[in-house]
Amino acid sequence: MSLRVLRTRIAPWGLWCATMAGVAWLWGDVHDEAAVGFVLAAEYELATPEPARVAVVAVAPGQRVRAGDVLVSLDAQAIDAELAIVAAERARLEAELGAVRAESKVRVGDTTREFDESVAAADVALRTARAERKAAAAEYAALSEQVATLGGLVEQRMADRRELDALRVEHVALEKQLQTADALIPQLVSQAAAARARRAALPADATEAALRPVQAELAVVERQEQLLAVRREAMSLRAAVDGDVAAVHLQAGEVAGTGMPIVTLVGDAAGAAAEVQVCQREAQASRGRPGEAVRVRPRGSAGAEAAGRIVRVAPRIAELPPRCWRDPKLPEWGRELVVRLDEPLPLLPGQAVSVRFLGEDAGPLSGSAAPIDSPREVIGEPSSGVAPAISIDLRPPHEITREASAGAASQDAPAIATNPSLTAPSPLVVPPALAARTRFEPSALTWSTRRDRFVIASDDTGLADRDEHAPWLFTMDRHGRVDDEPLVVSGIDGFSDLEAIAPAPEGGLYVLASQSRSRKGKRPAARQVFARVAVTADGARLEASVSLAEQLERDPAVLAALGLGDTAELDLEGMTATGGGGLLLGLKQPLDAEQRAPIWHLPRPDALLAGATPSATGLRRLGAVPLRVETDGGPVPGGISELLELPDGSLLIAATASGADPQRQDGGLWHAAGPGDLAHARLLRRFPGLKPEGLALRPDGQAIVLVFDTGAAAPQWTELQWPAP
Repeated sequence: MSLRVLRTRIAPWGLWCATMAGVAWLWGDVHDEAAVGFVLAAEYELATPEPARVAVVAVAPGQRVRAGDVLVSLDAQAIDAELAIVAAERARLEAELGAVRAESKVRVGDTTREFDESVAAADVALRTARAERKAAAAEYAALSEQVATLGGLVEQRMADRRELDALRVEHVALEKQLQTADALIPQLVSQAAAARARRAALPADATEAALRPVQAELAVVERQEQLLAVRREAMSLRAAVDGDVAAVHLQAGEVAGTGMPIVTLVGDAAGAAAEVQVCQREAQASRGRPGEAVRVRPRGSAGAEAAGRIVRVAPRIAELPPRCWRDPKLPEWGRELVVRLDEPLPLLPGQAVSVRFLGEDAGPLSGSAAPIDSPREVIGEPSSGVAPAISIDLRPPHEITREASAGAASQDAPAIATNPSLTAPSPLVVPPALAARTRFEPSALTWSTRRDRFVIASDDTGLADRDEHAPWLFTMDRHGRVDDEPLVVSGIDGFSDLEAIAPAPEGGLYVLASQSRSRKGKRPAARQVFARVAVTADGARLEASVSLAEQLERDPAVLAALGLGDTAELDLEGMTATGGGGLLLGLKQPLDAEQRAPIWHLPRPDALLAGATPSATGLRRLGAVPLRVETDGGPVPGGISELLELPDGSLLIAATASGADPQRQDGGLWHAAGPGDLAHARLLRRFPGLKPEGLALRPDGQAIVLVFDTGAAAPQWTELQWPAP
């Protein structure tokens, strides 16, 4: 074949065929059943809560960051100065407190001594008067006999009448003396009684009463310190999620106003649960319903694609965003909807994709999910694209039972692959009146139907040198507002280091102290409490209590079965009621040889409270869970700070650093599918700078409520929710 024939006949036809193929491909990409979509970018603007000068910007545009990383440090010199002033005021008040205590003790001692002396003097006067009357009465009786005898002799003319007259004068004088004594003694009795009443009226807590004004001022200073600590922490702006820095708006030295963005962070969009905004043209508007399966692929690419489900659909036809127009000069109308990916797909925020509708009856896809209105949710770490999702059924137990009785198997409807939605932690609302009379460091909580409140345990209660370790629990409404008055538990002297609380039969509560030794190496009785408390609408009372650590030490067989040689390092912080019966107890320490946190099962807690040995109650080691906590010194083994069994039998596990108290740590929340899956528990969330101490299921069963130990700062709480349709 000649070159001329190739150039004049073959080449034009080849070029025409290639052009038509390209046109067909472009036409199909634009006009087929696929809709155009754009990956939604989760943008986070880091802004200052108050005017401040930017001290350090630690990132640059395009830099990769992890959740919790400090991106911006603001100048906190003013806050540090305020903290120093408040610290000085605290030192002054503490010194004044000591001076007032010493002065009050001296004054109370002097007053008490004066009153005691007054009582003693009144008693001496009364005893003297009674003794004198007794002597006078005896003399009067004897003289009366003499007068009678002498009178007889005088009548018989055997005695001188003058002697009788003298004797009668003396007799009358003694009679008057007795009458005076009889009048005086009641008066002295009244004076002695009055002196005793004045002594008894002296206040037993006069010193404490004198200290209360200073203590109230000190409580105000402590709250000021907490507020300043919160403000100081807010001067470090941290990344809310893993992602990339999109923009840096201010540099070091510039002043940022309240709410002014300093850094814009874009969250990851490549994993499962990424969302896509779909522009559905008017001709396609009849397609697409919540729960319908779709396939998503990068636009202009014939490569990888991923399964997804429609989660939200606009209720009307409206003008589409300009980026959805095929001609930038010709507006188009249609309906917007949102698709959530069920599988990871390498996408960038804002990247264009094609979305192909498969219909409601397309059947299960790889990684596909049930319609969005399914009450069962799945959670997992977005950083892992291969780890299977974790199914958590948050419905109330009666709904699960009803479904089972109807023969509906849960596996028939795959769960939604998504991440739990976390409400930003916020301070609990603690009334000033409560803050002035007690320390409040939430360590556990549970819902009480009897009180229609969350009941919260606190590490410490009362105030030092006054009513420290008072037997108090606390109540909170569903909105994080703590009630003014503590829930006083009658029948017990006090609580110390109370770390766990769980529902008991008939609306009661089980409470558990840590059983650990104090910093001084002591383990007082209040620190060993394991008790059942009856709760009523009016208050609470102790039903039964034992010293758990002592019971364990007296039962070497159970110690060996639990893997312990002794209880020297024992620290129990987790407890939850289990649907299988009894309680699960989680250890903060000691960890086992593989640095895992053990979990115990106590099948018969009431038998233990009734006096049975731990062995007789069936206490045993259920298993152990591997936990790692990020600290300022790097990752360390974690111990269990709280447990919560969910209605489906799975287990949530909160963890903090075991056997250590680093300056900063990121507590975490893990999930195990069941008691037999502890070794494969999966991390759900980390909480930068926070220690999760309490877990409870919200009354409606749709969220997990968490409380955090924040040290000297105001206690915080949050809710971990799952997306609603």
